[in-house]
Amino acid sequence: MIEFPAGLHVLITREQIPVTGPMRVGRFNVFTADFSAWRLFLGKDTPCIWITADHVQSLENDELIDYLHKTCLQEGWLNTPLLIFIDGRGHQIENQLKNWTNKFIILDEIAQADLAKADFPRQVILQKAMRSRTLVELSPYEINKPVTGSAFFGRQEHIEDVVRNPYTSYLFVGIHRMGKTSLLKEMKRRLDAADPPKRGRIRRVYIDCTVITTEEDLLKMLMSQLEQSGFTLFGKLNTNPDEYLEEIFKHYYEVHGGTITFLLDEFDRLLTHIRQDWKLVKQMTKAIANQQIRLIAAGYRNAIEATINEKTPFSSLLTPVWLKPLNQSAIEQLVLIPFNQLGVSIEEPHAFIQKLQEETAGLPNYIQHYCHILLEYAEIVDKSRLSVEDMQMVHQDDRFRGFLLNSFMSNTDLIEQAIVYALIIEEMDQIDRLEMPTLVDRILTDRKLSLSKEQIDMACQNLRLAGVFTPEETHYKFAIDQFRKMLKAERDVEFLFERAREALQTEKILA
Repeated sequence: MIEFPAGLHVLITREQIPVTGPMRVGRFNVFTADFSAWRLFLGKDTPCIWITADHVQSLENDELIDYLHKTCLQEGWLNTPLLIFIDGRGHQIENQLKNWTNKFIILDEIAQADLAKADFPRQVILQKAMRSRTLVELSPYEINKPVTGSAFFGRQEHIEDVVRNPYTSYLFVGIHRMGKTSLLKEMKRRLDAADPPKRGRIRRVYIDCTVITTEEDLLKMLMSQLEQSGFTLFGKLNTNPDEYLEEIFKHYYEVHGGTITFLLDEFDRLLTHIRQDWKLVKQMTKAIANQQIRLIAAGYRNAIEATINEKTPFSSLLTPVWLKPLNQSAIEQLVLIPFNQLGVSIEEPHAFIQKLQEETAGLPNYIQHYCHILLEYAEIVDKSRLSVEDMQMVHQDDRFRGFLLNSFMSNTDLIEQAIVYALIIEEMDQIDRLEMPTLVDRILTDRKLSLSKEQIDMACQNLRLAGVFTPEETHYKFAIDQFRKMLKAERDVEFLFERAREALQTEKILA
């Protein structure tokens, strides 16, 4: 029968936390707990270290801390949220640990007794965590890097499709800030969980295509992680490159025990440089057909071209999937569950979520910014109840305004930017869908910018795809009206338009 720390046993029996282990790491028994249902900072594979009464009695505090530090360093846990259960008093240990991390939650014999007595044990964990962390640090909201596990929300239908269809290659198309990187990394995690590779084997490889400009770059990126397994063919690359390319995917399929999935992020960059005569591309095509590898790629503009242009490499091999904004149900899960867990309630939740969806157009990174900033605000002013009116704090935040502008610039080209600036100057917040091309042409012509009808039609279509415009029944409007208001209030839009017009003239792409 497996023995557990008393506090962990409470979490297992009363909070239904799934736990595996123990495994011996250094001097300690370590369990792995799945806190993903809490939707907070503790994730699916949270380490739980057990410091037993024997440890407490036989080791001085300094020795115990040293062993603990070595264990966490060895396992890469120094920056990982984890629980430490101590069969004894933990005050001194907790104070010493604060010198090198605030990620650990110490549950000594007193805290474990509190867990057993509490009506809601998870609140004991959260109260302990709140002593050394902000609400934002305890939340799943991240505005600077991709998220996975319990911090990842939505897109479940896409993940389930990828898991259910192990030989299908996909191309996920979405604008910048749509959460494509998080999606690919979560897919990798979920695929490894659903079909774990055997020890020493690798079945899923995440690749950032940003730095790939040549066939050699692509080859090195594809193989770098697989070659680390020690089962290498790499020596043959220099002596007989053609034979190497013919054998490589079959070789790694056999060595690693099944189909290798390559998750290609920033796929647009690769498509910019890739050529039909690359031998590696031809071998990848064969390997996909033979179910030795599959590709899961994510991109935007060039990816769109790849879905419709038969001359584009992989066009017939990748199943295109358009990433849509989050629906109201997904937004509710992203907002209401974590806020409630952190003790921050929402006044009139339905109206709040509806307003949030309206202001963010359901774009995941925009929602993350709102939640991040609102939690900061709630903590600063010691407010435990938020309302729609509190969203004005997000509008005033310099980080959010910079994020809005940067997102617009990264999702649009010069022609599209010029059209948006012109419409804002003309104070047009909505335009009749049938009259839009004619109206835009007139406005631009008045400002000495001449574009062809095809350029205008394509730009308006791209602005809709980029989430700048959203279609209503009879007209287009700005999807995120706060962007239009911010740009008008804080930027010299006339200057921005002139700069875009001059750049277009320099590039000689005017009609």
